[in-house]
Amino acid sequence: MKTRLLVIVIGWMLVLYGCTTSVDPILGTERPFTLWGIINPKTDTHTVRVFEIEDRLRLLSPEPLNVSVTSTHTQSGERRVWRDSTVQLADGDFRHIFWSTFPTRPGDIYSLEVTDSDGESSRTSSVTVPPPITFEVLPPDLDQLDPINLPVLIQGDPPQIPRIDVEYFAKTVPQLDSNLPIPNPVIIGYEGTLLAEGDNLLLNIDLRKDFQLIQRNFFVRGLPFDFITIDSLELRIHIGDKDWVSPVATFNPNLLVEPGTFSNVSNGFGFFGSGYMERAAWLPPGELLQRAGFIRPMEDGE
Repeated sequence: MKTRLLVIVIGWMLVLYGCTTSVDPILGTERPFTLWGIINPKTDTHTVRVFEIEDRLRLLSPEPLNVSVTSTHTQSGERRVWRDSTVQLADGDFRHIFWSTFPTRPGDIYSLEVTDSDGESSRTSSVTVPPPITFEVLPPDLDQLDPINLPVLIQGDPPQIPRIDVEYFAKTVPQLDSNLPIPNPVIIGYEGTLLAEGDNLLLNIDLRKDFQLIQRNFFVRGLPFDFITIDSLELRIHIGDKDWVSPVATFNPNLLVEPGTFSNVSNGFGFFGSGYMERAAWLPPGELLQRAGFIRPMEDGE
């Protein structure tokens, strides 16, 4: 069970930090390591990706790195040594992912240190585990004509919400033949759109605007776009600590190793933070979808 969980966590980390993209080491620097890692309070397994910075370019090997990775819990002084593992990419290259298993609580503070056999080390700044959030889908205003909003109330006190994804599991409805529709997921970003709602935050999912974006997406991909419905909508809210950085949108992977960019590592490069993702999926009311432009899905009893 623990092995399966580690695979899931590493897989999420590869997506989060772009591990499928090659990052060239910096040449001519005395800094020993580049680090990318996360403490995820929703799991007990935490990971950090470690690059040794060398003076020449080469493919990485699967042999364990001759380094020590240690985390320190600031409040208790407890230290843990992390274990090495390797992930092979499609091009045959390898990535070294160090991991450790321990529970965390909101407000826990950690730092990480990576040391090689010569005593050279890179150390991260302190990282604070963010508090939990909850979100609630509120009843939509069916009398409102524009915009067609689906309101979601976010409760809690997140230090940062760097990314919000709304994924529509959309499909075309066959009109003239019996071919089964093929779901075509479309992801629309909503970061930067939150509104204050008392002590909480409000996210308005604009179904009409999103329908138009889905139509355009289907048209560009050569898919029929006249009759579109959805099987479900999934909301994914990413929570980060106060210093969190999120390489999304037009993020340039070459910035990973630029001094001072996206970095909280002393005598090194990269970023080590704490964050997690909350997600839920549901099907909005058929009347609301129809007003937005979608073909109304079949409901129970129809």
